[in-house]
Amino acid sequence: MNQQNMSDATPRHDIAALFAATRARSDALAAPLSAEDMMLQSMTDARPTKWHLAHTTWFFEEFILKPRVPSYRSPDDRFAVLFNSYYVQAGPRHARDKRGLISRPAFAEVVRYRETVEAGIQALLAQDRADLAEISALVELGCHHEMQHQELLC
Repeated sequence: MNQQNMSDATPRHDIAALFAATRARSDALAAPLSAEDMMLQSMTDARPTKWHLAHTTWFFEEFILKPRVPSYRSPDDRFAVLFNSYYVQAGPRHARDKRGLISRPAFAEVVRYRETVEAGIQALLAQDRADLAEISALVELGCHHEMQHQELLC
């Protein structure tokens, strides 16, 4: 089944539920950690928990909200550089091996960022739009991307 057919067959509420469950799982994985714990980068090839949470949020913002919601504004323009990873077409990135040195934004700001983007995605999925199948496919892709980061967190 190609991606278009999969999106057409997946009801909007299923995508919204997948999105909510995926985001909640990331929050649950991070819950036992302190803000200080979430900054640690144990080795060059690992990422800090705070970065994973912000990066997966950035993905939804960059590839879904920014191009499809004309009134959407990121809470902080620095996030586009800080939380990009390998997406060359999306612009510059913070050095991979130095992500554990990102002390700002504080974890509380990352939480607010996640809440802002989650509300934007939920509102977008609730709209009757001609491009809803495309948006749903991208949200599903974003959820699978976040699940990969959940594996890395574990």
